[in-house]
Amino acid sequence: MKKSGYWAGAGFCLLSILCLSLSLVPLVRAYFYKPIAVTMPGQTKIDAKLPGTYIGITSFTGRTPEDRIKAMNMDYWFSDSSEKEFYKVNKFPSKNYYSEKEEAQAPLFELIVGKAGKYVFTSDYAIGTEGPSFQTVLIHYDAEHIRSELVIGLLMCVLTGALGGFLIWKTRRSSAS
Repeated sequence: MKKSGYWAGAGFCLLSILCLSLSLVPLVRAYFYKPIAVTMPGQTKIDAKLPGTYIGITSFTGRTPEDRIKAMNMDYWFSDSSEKEFYKVNKFPSKNYYSEKEEAQAPLFELIVGKAGKYVFTSDYAIGTEGPSFQTVLIHYDAEHIRSELVIGLLMCVLTGALGGFLIWKTRRSSAS
């Protein structure tokens, strides 16, 4: 009976380490995931390796105010790889954002990827409008999801670790008396 308490306590301690490591997986995956470069206007095949929210950000350094306005009013389409099912693309309102380097940057749109896979992103100026092509970066942003998994994993780690430590302590205390 005394050894079973040690084994149960050790099992819960191992389970706490497993909970902690599983909660860190989304954080590590997001850290090593590289942004996706998109040339606009145009069509780009995207391999979204992580589900979640992607934000399209561009830099307007050296662009005229007219080019900025045209780019902010661009039309976007996001579909599966066969272009049969289209998904919603949310535009950000026209507003200048500035980085610490004082380069004018602007988030243009947001799209939500339901599951990892291959997709097609298409962008074009409004009908009758022409403008220059420029680079946009799709950045994976899913902090709420990562934060919630991390908090739940840490909570489970503490609870199962505390239970394992308690079982080991109780077994040791009962074997000493």
